[in-house]
Amino acid sequence: MTKNRKNIHRLYWILSSLSVILFLIFVNSDFILSKLYGVEKITSFDKKRYEKFVLNIKNRIDCKSVISDVVQYKQVINLGKDSIQKNNLGQPVKILYFENNELKSFQANCFAEGGITNINWNTDNRFDYFIPKSALNTSNLIFDLEDFSKIYDINSTKKYTIIVFWTFMLEKISFSAIEIMISNLKRNNVIDKVDVYLINSDKYFLEVLKK
Repeated sequence: MTKNRKNIHRLYWILSSLSVILFLIFVNSDFILSKLYGVEKITSFDKKRYEKFVLNIKNRIDCKSVISDVVQYKQVINLGKDSIQKNNLGQPVKILYFENNELKSFQANCFAEGGITNINWNTDNRFDYFIPKSALNTSNLIFDLEDFSKIYDINSTKKYTIIVFWTFMLEKISFSAIEIMISNLKRNNVIDKVDVYLINSDKYFLEVLKK
């Protein structure tokens, strides 16, 4: 066999092997992503699990916990003025920073780069600062803290208010969002200047998964 024919056979073998690997990755992508990122198909609202999760956070930071119902979460989504904003507000994991009544920073899972086993909330070094650099231009967003206070029992008395939306559907990503929020507050010595609200959205996503 000539050298050229050997090279052709070798290239064919490499391409064939690569095709099989890509096929296997494609077929198992949901399973792989689920394992890496902790994606879970929730089937019911687990109050005991919720209380355990919240207690773990409250041992590290003073915060208030809220369980959102389906109607409330739909109201949050409808605060968006168009389909893009509504999509952003409908993301499972979000961190919203308010200074007094004004939204200053909007973070969501869809704006963070993917890592090996979790997403990188500090994409573009956003959390190197307090208030973290917003993933969106907040001047284009028409909602403020008062709008959320009309939906949930939010009575902030401090200069800064942080609202974290989280779900057990993405527990690993939810926990990492809360982790970076806490570490950012501690690093910048502003933890006493902030009211933190953790809002669980499992009931909404349970409704969505039924459809």
